[in-house]
Amino acid sequence: MNSEHTILCGGLNPAGIPAFGRVMPLNLWPGHGDKTCVKLKIEDLHERICQSVPRQFHDLIEIAAYVYCADQLASRGGKDVDTFGSHWRRRFHYHIPVREPDLWRTPAVSTALRELLDFLSDDFYDFTFYPAKGVAPGISGYLGLDEKGAMKFDAERVMLFSGGLDSLAGAIDEAVSQRRRVVLVNHRSTEKFSVRHQALLDQLAEKAGPGVLMPMRVRISKAGLDGKDYSQRARSFLFGSVAATVAMMLGVKAIRFYENGVVSLNLPVCAQVVGSRATRTTHPRVLAAMRHLFSLLAGQDFMVDNPFWKETKGEVIRRIITSGCAPMIKTSRSCAHTWETSNENPHCGLCSQCIDRRFGMLAAEAEEHDPLDGYKVDVFTESRDKDADKIMGASFLERANQVAEMKDTNDFLMAFPEVRRALPHLGLDAGRGADLLLALYRRHADEVNKGVDVMLARHAAALRKRKLPGDCLLWTVHAPNSVHVLPTPEPTAASVNGEESKLPRYFIRKELGVWRIRVDGKETVAQDCRGMELVAWLLMNPPDEAIHASVLENHVNGDSLADGAGAIDFGDDGNIHTADVGGAIVEIAGKKLKGNISLPALKQKLADLIKAKNDKSLPLDEREQAEEEYLSLLKAYDRGGKVSGQAEQAVDRVRKAIRNLINELKDAKRQQGLVNVALAAFGEHLEQNLWLPSMGGKNRAGASGKPGCFIYEPPAGVRWKD
Repeated sequence: MNSEHTILCGGLNPAGIPAFGRVMPLNLWPGHGDKTCVKLKIEDLHERICQSVPRQFHDLIEIAAYVYCADQLASRGGKDVDTFGSHWRRRFHYHIPVREPDLWRTPAVSTALRELLDFLSDDFYDFTFYPAKGVAPGISGYLGLDEKGAMKFDAERVMLFSGGLDSLAGAIDEAVSQRRRVVLVNHRSTEKFSVRHQALLDQLAEKAGPGVLMPMRVRISKAGLDGKDYSQRARSFLFGSVAATVAMMLGVKAIRFYENGVVSLNLPVCAQVVGSRATRTTHPRVLAAMRHLFSLLAGQDFMVDNPFWKETKGEVIRRIITSGCAPMIKTSRSCAHTWETSNENPHCGLCSQCIDRRFGMLAAEAEEHDPLDGYKVDVFTESRDKDADKIMGASFLERANQVAEMKDTNDFLMAFPEVRRALPHLGLDAGRGADLLLALYRRHADEVNKGVDVMLARHAAALRKRKLPGDCLLWTVHAPNSVHVLPTPEPTAASVNGEESKLPRYFIRKELGVWRIRVDGKETVAQDCRGMELVAWLLMNPPDEAIHASVLENHVNGDSLADGAGAIDFGDDGNIHTADVGGAIVEIAGKKLKGNISLPALKQKLADLIKAKNDKSLPLDEREQAEEEYLSLLKAYDRGGKVSGQAEQAVDRVRKAIRNLINELKDAKRQQGLVNVALAAFGEHLEQNLWLPSMGGKNRAGASGKPGCFIYEPPAGVRWKD
């Protein structure tokens, strides 16, 4: 199976266009090249709201339609979206005719588009834009106009409405509680649930009153083309692009998604739900990327937000009940597996969204509004046949236990490094954002654990009598070892068709409360500590010769020697008469200095020498002498020299910090006691290439420097990058 695809759009002639992998022609324009194979309709609009829309937004919805269709037509390996395949990540090369080619070719716009889609779907995207030949169809060609009432709808809000609990709660908040006039943009990839969806809209309209809601449906079909992938990771780009275009028609300049924070952030619960397999529909980074792209196209600020990002599912359900709309819960639908369900059983009961819905109902005490006959499989008491489904349920419970035991944000970031991707896009200080997300997941963990307690008590007799199947979720609580929950694997350098990505194999960087590390392509995070600071400096700046512990501490503390500060006093005898340098008594070219020199004094001396060696008004021999003395001082300082009482203390501090770190890394564990492979590999790397060359074996065998000195000797080809 080829994971690389060339997408020829709008009837482009393939002659002269480089083709990579599978070539896939897609066409939205009738009468342009090949026959039309993609049909897009934005239905239920009133013609009088259709104002002039910038041409680039016409282009946007077409680009989004092509991306959505290609996403469906290029297989990731089958319908089972929880199963990892070697071809999960794909590379797409799009060739698209547009009305505004100069705009789409600008680095700002093309980069914004590519980065949005790369993160949203976890695939790889390239775009080549061409001038549209002839007259490109106007947007009216995509509009299914409805003149019933022939009114002008003065919208105050445009929001995405999927018909799930979260978007339902958002619509209720906007239209019922705040009485805003709202356009509800809905994209349905299947007509299977159209009756149920219409029933929900009717309930909403009755509660909101006349003239408050304007439902709008987006339909897209692929004539004669069979879908091969069902993960729909690019769906929200089409969804958001159409909503943004409608918002431009109405002059609103903003769209809203409504999704609870746990689903929005969507931290992986198990190894089967990572990368593009964990949907990023409303991830803070995705919404920020949409906001950036739409603002570039609009030429002004365009808002894209999610007001529910700090709420759990249980809290969202309570909103619905408090608003007096509890009967609508039964009509809503949350399941991710549309192909496995029906109108009679609209929820599979196996996916993470169904599991979260049931726990949310327990937390909100709303079970009466969510009947069990709506689930193909009871979330708690019925058999979960597939291994992936068993792992999903067990991991969902394990994550709740794990979060409940976390002490602080350091633990949170260590366990879920994915959190770091969201922090820059919350509009908050990173520390405050991390605190809020941890609080969110703690409340969610509390909902899950209390729900488990309720269901265990309710089914205690059935469990005791062994009447429940051994692979149901409640048995997993009592017998966690019956399901082998794989740890979430550390992300590795992705490859497409055997080509390694440009990610460095060795990488280390300090971030919020943690160090991000990639060792031999395996990525993880380590908690911030003094040992990590010392080790990181040595890895990033491997010295030619072993340096004393006190010198290493000075480097880590930021005491640069070459920036100049303080003063120096040379006595009549030519010796330096100043204070101790913190244990690092220097030697110059093997000759001991008489007396000691303070760090500020040494800095000033170096600054003076830099000035002298660069002063072209001085004779050449004086400049060369200054250069020689400057290099000698630096080299001598880094050697460490004699050891004083303060230096001995520095040696003890550094030795203990690094030794403790290496021991912790080599013994690093993850969920259910399994070894964190990346951290263990990092610890072994430090043991072999830093500790042993510095400390040596028995009687310092193999050590590369004097006692109290440290060095890092990287293997061939290893270079740490930041």
